[in-house]
Amino acid sequence: MAWESFTIDEYEVTSVSVNTDGFAGVYGYIRLFWDGQARATLWFYRDSVTTIAPNQSFSSGGVRKYYGRFSQAQFADCVDVLRNEKPVTFGWNEATKGAWLGTGAEPVGEGELP
Repeated sequence: MAWESFTIDEYEVTSVSVNTDGFAGVYGYIRLFWDGQARATLWFYRDSVTTIAPNQSFSSGGVRKYYGRFSQAQFADCVDVLRNEKPVTFGWNEATKGAWLGTGAEPVGEGELP
């Protein structure tokens, strides 16, 4: 199956404190919204975590949703992309359960506006 990509309309960022019940090993998470609904959650795991569940997709209320799992080191970069770039897309491959977050094409040397 080919890669699918979805343009993100909104996002929510949550940092999780150490030893929070129900969030074992979780550094934080980002919920991604498109088509008026929360559709994907990017989970970021602390460096100390040795086993991380695989990415997954599932249906909830007739809507396809996605869990992408990332390392703690990727959290700040993902927040930066969401905050400063447009458009931003979430990519998913159902066959491999691969996930990514990325920008649309941008001109070379564009730089950031003041």
